[in-house]
Amino acid sequence: MCRRVAVGLALASASLLGSIDVWAQHNATNMESVSITGLNSPDDIPDPKPTGTDREIRTGIENCLGYFEGDGDPTFTVTWTVDDSVLADEARFVIKLKHGAETCSAEEFSPTENPDVCALLEGPSTFTGTASRPFTMTEILSGNIAEADDCLDSENSSNHEIFFLFEERSTDTSDTEEKVVVDDRLLFTLDLGRPTTPTGVTVDGGETTLVVDWEEVSTASSYVVWVSEVAGVLEAVQTPETDTDNSRRHSVAATQTHDNVSVSGIGTYHVAVASIDGVGNSSLLSEVFSVTTTPTQDFWEGYQSAGGDEKGGCAVASPSKAGGAFALFGLVGALLPLVRRRRS
Repeated sequence: MCRRVAVGLALASASLLGSIDVWAQHNATNMESVSITGLNSPDDIPDPKPTGTDREIRTGIENCLGYFEGDGDPTFTVTWTVDDSVLADEARFVIKLKHGAETCSAEEFSPTENPDVCALLEGPSTFTGTASRPFTMTEILSGNIAEADDCLDSENSSNHEIFFLFEERSTDTSDTEEKVVVDDRLLFTLDLGRPTTPTGVTVDGGETTLVVDWEEVSTASSYVVWVSEVAGVLEAVQTPETDTDNSRRHSVAATQTHDNVSVSGIGTYHVAVASIDGVGNSSLLSEVFSVTTTPTQDFWEGYQSAGGDEKGGCAVASPSKAGGAFALFGLVGALLPLVRRRRS
């Protein structure tokens, strides 16, 4: 049956991941904890997701590249801890590693499977309640990923599963000698595929704002609007994960296909859009569009730029003109009785 266990990932690098709750699959409720230490990965690694049968660490292109930031083959250690009161007499454990979709028995202790798809890494060994083993990423990824450039090839996407099997005492009290094999699994899913690149991108420029629109990508978890003041820079971004200038990126939620980007002033700006999937992989950048911002102009500025020579100001009537106005009012007053008499 399934129960929840806490998995803590403490990074060997300066970045740090907090504790996360994930799903583990095993046949008893006595697994106290499973911990992973020394996993060198960027601190934005996606949270494991429930699968019903496995505890899954799902990693993408950026995380894959992060494995190779240090020197040597990245190494991490997994430690399993079980309530020793439930262990069978002379309990044993084994650790297996499965590659791909081939079958790997969750009950067999002996290495009866094909070692290329289900390798017996350790055991059978005596189990007293705690077992640890270091793993290298090369070992986990079975040679698919030997260097950072391999992370950029979607053909290297793969699934790898660590099996930890141990022996518990049977719950059948009539047979105290019977042993039950219990398994815990840790699934590494390496997803190196990129989402679809946004299309239908349009860009308009105001005085200090770029208005960017694009068509929705159904698989996107978010978008990034890329902006540069230098021509040719965005066209040269072939792998978004390796571009370290974050000032060019403007994140947008998946619910939006529109963004207003503030810019520093009048000039020509170059804009592209990328989609981001649930693993954190970026699409390639869209076609790059260039737009020149223009200053806004009010009515008076427009009048003057069109050749108007008035200086503006308030109109004040002179005394003589004021007297003429009073005379006009007097004339209108004298004519009103004549108009009334004619109507009658």
